[in-house]
Amino acid sequence: MSNTCWGHNALFPVFNNEYNLINSGNSNANSIKINGGVYEIGYQGDDFCYDNELAVHKYMLMILRSTII
Repeated sequence: MSNTCWGHNALFPVFNNEYNLINSGNSNANSIKINGGVYEIGYQGDDFCYDNELAVHKYMLMILRSTII
């Protein structure tokens, strides 16, 4: 069986020969920092929402630093 049709490699087949996903970096990346603490999450309204948004609860978050691309 060939990988040309059913491969599971994200780098194959090549989408753009001029872009090297492994060696490239994002020099324009910005980062955000969210302070740690206890946050209340979940849907609190009376309108439509999906069931995975229900059950308002508290969540303990450690300091989070993320890159925005």
